[in-house]
Amino acid sequence: MGLARHYKGYHLGKSYFSYQTRIRTLAQQRGFAVNTLHPAPGEPLTILTRRSPKDVPSVYLSAGIHGNEPSGVFAIHDLLLEGALDEAFHWTILPCINVAGILAGTREHPSGIDLNRDFREPASPIIRALCDCIDSAMEPFDMAMHLHEDWEPGGFYLYELDSRPDAKSIGQAVIEEVGKNHPIAEAAEIDGHSAENGLIRPVVDPQTMKDGWPEAIYLTQGRCKINLTFETPSRMPISERIHMQSCAVKAALHALRTA
Repeated sequence: MGLARHYKGYHLGKSYFSYQTRIRTLAQQRGFAVNTLHPAPGEPLTILTRRSPKDVPSVYLSAGIHGNEPSGVFAIHDLLLEGALDEAFHWTILPCINVAGILAGTREHPSGIDLNRDFREPASPIIRALCDCIDSAMEPFDMAMHLHEDWEPGGFYLYELDSRPDAKSIGQAVIEEVGKNHPIAEAAEIDGHSAENGLIRPVVDPQTMKDGWPEAIYLTQGRCKINLTFETPSRMPISERIHMQSCAVKAALHALRTA
């Protein structure tokens, strides 16, 4: 089940570019500006942006940085379709960062680079372009959500990095909402980190990280206040994982809106 890469008539290996056209069309219909950051043949880095006319929080949303983790890519389609990414926020959305990896169904980019370890000193032109875009932002994002998957746990879990002092946990609100209809990872340790009911608050020193910076760590460096990395269990059916991702995004948005 975890290998499934097709949903609603689209297959990310066979019809990705039809799917991408659908994403871009939906985004334009919803009032987003649609641009390409890295116009390399065969792997365009699409970015969707929209500024609300209101004084609202700014949100960064990304998916598909690992090519074997398709649920987030499909979830962004569904969130756009239902109008969940609305004018209650300023938006920056990367619906699929690793297009070539998605086409191949591989975690890494075909160059051999794990794009989610390439943010400290980017070797990939894709990540360089993305970092340049982020660094050109007028102000830090209020919240970022990164949509991922994991083979090992049997339920949903997330990483929360929050620089706000004494703020109510948005991650906890997400766990509670997702847990109403989906399993939550129960392990006390996940991927080397202490976890409590599917919530990981890692204590990390970016300057001592040896394997390169993930996207979330890069954004913590003065570029975003709250970083949430959602992990759905790849062993479960693709439709359920997509629903988990969509539910998590909507729960986080609600918690931010009411904070």
